[in-house]
Amino acid sequence: MIERYRLMPILFYEQWDSQKKEWIRDQGVISTLRRWMSNLVKVVGPSDPKAALSNGEEGIPQLWDALRLLDHIVQIDNNVKENTIILTVDYENPELAAKLVGYILETLTMHMSTEAKRVALINRAYLEQQLQTTADPLLRQKIYNLIAQQLETAMMAEVKENFAFKVIDPPKVPDRKIKPKRALMAILSLFVALFMGIFIAFFMEYLERVRNNSQKKESETIRGDGQ
Repeated sequence: MIERYRLMPILFYEQWDSQKKEWIRDQGVISTLRRWMSNLVKVVGPSDPKAALSNGEEGIPQLWDALRLLDHIVQIDNNVKENTIILTVDYENPELAAKLVGYILETLTMHMSTEAKRVALINRAYLEQQLQTTADPLLRQKIYNLIAQQLETAMMAEVKENFAFKVIDPPKVPDRKIKPKRALMAILSLFVALFMGIFIAFFMEYLERVRNNSQKKESETIRGDGQ
């Protein structure tokens, strides 16, 4: 799917030069710094797979990076009770998110159709071989029925539409932004800033006490030597 729809420059647009139609290559200190940050993020465990690229040639994203990114943004909810599957894509570009859902559905349909035709052809070839070695009329009739079923499966797979599943709600561009939630981010930033301010104030007070105690001890030592 990634290669078929040429998703690499779209998923990693920050590293793609749209004018030159080529990847922006890291050089010198930037390349070293990117590798160091990537290794650090891998140890910590990133929430964003873009932050932990495998760093191929000169920082160019690799296919595995795209697979990890898709694994991060694609969500699949299987409702066994209602026999439905909900496929969602959480991405910063809403239009691309809707397109990715469509790409996934098309790729899945093509894969299942191709696989069904492949299995049907194998089964048909096997049944035709059995037909040549079977003389029993009843058994031959059953084999003919099985061959007809395989032909029907192959024909249905050629149609493709609604072959393996039926799309109830086609992919749509969301009408509102899901994230980032700026109000929540502002509140969290306020609390973090307040906490950091209190921490710095206590730390500065601690340093002042240490400095005063050190000066006091030094003064007492000088006074004792003078006596």
